[in-house]
Amino acid sequence: MSLALSAQQSIEINCRDVTEFDLSLIQLILSAKRSAEMEGKSLTLSAPADGKLCVALERAGFLAAQAGEAGTAAAFWLKDE
Repeated sequence: MSLALSAQQSIEINCRDVTEFDLSLIQLILSAKRSAEMEGKSLTLSAPADGKLCVALERAGFLAAQAGEAGTAAAFWLKDE
């Protein structure tokens, strides 16, 4: 992902074929998004989170219906940005 970010102005991640999600993958994607933003670049998902990804996000608290950083994270995952 680091190579892709250095070579491209924007990155789109497709999670549709991923069969297992855990907190480490979620953290990796969010870290890459933050790194991209710090370089004036963008990282997005190709589609809103669904299925097993939504389950993992809910368990980790990223889809909590609250303001602030959790709300911002939910907007990223659900493509509401």
